[in-house]
Amino acid sequence: MSKKAVILGTGFMGHVHARAIRTQGSTVVGVMGSSQQTSSSFANELGTAKAIQSLSEALTLGAEVVHICTPNNLHFSQFKQAAELGLSVVIEKPVALDLAEAKEMVALSRNLAMTAVPFVYRFHPLVLEIRRRIQSDPTNRLWLLHGSYLQDWIAKLTGSTWRKLSDKGGRLRAFGDIGIHWCDLMEFVTGHKITRLSAKLANSHSAQGSDTEDGALIIFETDRGASGSLVVSQVSPGRSNRLWFSFDGELNSFEFDQEHPDFAWMGTLGDNAIIRRDPATQPEVSRANALPPGHAQGYQNAFNDFVEEAYQVIDGKKSDVLATVADGARAAAIAEAVWLSQSSGTWVEVPQHLPVQTMAAAGE
Repeated sequence: MSKKAVILGTGFMGHVHARAIRTQGSTVVGVMGSSQQTSSSFANELGTAKAIQSLSEALTLGAEVVHICTPNNLHFSQFKQAAELGLSVVIEKPVALDLAEAKEMVALSRNLAMTAVPFVYRFHPLVLEIRRRIQSDPTNRLWLLHGSYLQDWIAKLTGSTWRKLSDKGGRLRAFGDIGIHWCDLMEFVTGHKITRLSAKLANSHSAQGSDTEDGALIIFETDRGASGSLVVSQVSPGRSNRLWFSFDGELNSFEFDQEHPDFAWMGTLGDNAIIRRDPATQPEVSRANALPPGHAQGYQNAFNDFVEEAYQVIDGKKSDVLATVADGARAAAIAEAVWLSQSSGTWVEVPQHLPVQTMAAAGE
């Protein structure tokens, strides 16, 4: 079960990945940053890792998996190198700068034991519980799927960041970074697929040093006849990382706020109910890193479970929770539709027939 991993990228996400790798009993053996200095600093911090200068060095260290946590414009080339070396890959989203690259990455994954994309909100225990309740009750026909994902870190940012520049982060920043998280979660939980959408991108009046959007407003339709809406922002003061949804059916509605992940809400035609996270009574909640009720379980716990699941897939486990690079391509298709809708001012169809993940890479 224990794996040897290499991390590309030494920023915030590189540290999140490192904590998750070590929590589940594996070892970071190599790291590579944008310079020898950042690589050496991260390696010294971890204590077990060597600062490397090329991905090919991963094989000499006995690495089985590489975690790509670099700026988005490097994802495609680094994924391609990893695939050529036969390494399993965990790659940050968005997986590529456009849909064409994402499709090619799916094709490149065909001989890999595992690929995984950190759509980690899938691993929130109450998200899994809501998914179970929705998908086990076909009588509760969902008709309205709505929510938001709001942050404020760009509003507070005083310096520059590669994420604000389209040549490094991609032409969509707010939607490409966090909007696709919400869309993936909605489709994962409900089983609905977005078929067409209309999008409007927006910027705050104080936006400076950026050629990408601060926010986005999306309305959409699904393949099961539901309608939906999404508001995305990275400049909403006081919203640190608020991913929120309400999935409304004819009998029950379900609400979740990831800033308060130990409780969810279920609306009924009678008395409403609070759903409390409880591994003892909720089978989907009893994962490797589950904590007892009352012990707040949040983002890093979900990330730890994500890495645990990904590494088990390398060993042959089947998973219907883990997002693969094919799911990353699905997100790229939605993002491309958002861009085309913004550009044309019209409704745009979302491509539905994309390359699928191979059986081996999906752990089957």
